[in-house]
Amino acid sequence: MKETDVCIIGAGPAGYTAAIYAARKMLSVIVIDKASSGGQTANAIWMKNYPGCGRIKGKELMQKMRAQAEGFGAKTKEAVEATDIKKTTNGFEVTTEKGKILAKTVVIATGTKHKHLNIPGEKEFYGKGVSYCANCDGLFFRKQRVAVIGAGNSGATAALLFDEIASETILIEFLPEINCDEIYRAALQKTKVKIIRNTAVTEIFGKEAVEGITLKNRASGKEEKIAVEGVFIYVGLLPENSLAKKIGLKISEKGFIVVNEKLETGIPGIFAAGDITGALAQTVVAAGQGAIAATGVYNFIKGIK
Repeated sequence: MKETDVCIIGAGPAGYTAAIYAARKMLSVIVIDKASSGGQTANAIWMKNYPGCGRIKGKELMQKMRAQAEGFGAKTKEAVEATDIKKTTNGFEVTTEKGKILAKTVVIATGTKHKHLNIPGEKEFYGKGVSYCANCDGLFFRKQRVAVIGAGNSGATAALLFDEIASETILIEFLPEINCDEIYRAALQKTKVKIIRNTAVTEIFGKEAVEGITLKNRASGKEEKIAVEGVFIYVGLLPENSLAKKIGLKISEKGFIVVNEKLETGIPGIFAAGDITGALAQTVVAAGQGAIAATGVYNFIKGIK
């Protein structure tokens, strides 16, 4: 059983910024994540809006954050999922699949997960042509025909990547107009990306792997099948709130942890930061919240009001 001043659950920008700030205040820090470190930021193909970094890959930015946190003494444990948190005399007992951690405080920075379409073939062909991360799997589809579903910022960014490496890229939007930022709209106009609007994807089909998708025009009701070898889905994110619900934290109607301006939850000593709080889903915001949460942790441990 390991002991620490703060256990940070989630190794994204909120978690690692909290780790940096807490470790710099000479607190002992353990960061755990059920997956690999980096969170949604690590999936970003290119980031061009993080202050001071210019153009940087999301994975590279998160590697830098992790290295900085560990340079100050924070410890990272990947592939370790927190399954429960219980109050103890001196803090909290965090139960994981690989043992327990005794912590004076906890920061929940579990972030979000990809929303699914829940259509036939999506689950069956996951890893066989269906993906939610162009940064992770895009290069497997070099010179192949790819469909990107969802024309928000993430989908538009993925389409721009595939325009450079795929034989053909089709960007499909459920709404009548694409909803990405103007900078991405302008970039898409300079590419060969085919944009299909006001259309639902109703099926992903194939045999051993993806062979195509079925489209349904929302205005006419007309259906058509098109051949593709890769399907990348970007239709939104859902809060990773199962742990928060289990321990009885207050959850908003949209599923986010309710916090105050100090990022305190309803349980003294437990803080939340990043996308899980329902804040603007941007790396810079998550990082800022991580700093606030770490300051709250320090003040709580030291008894500073």
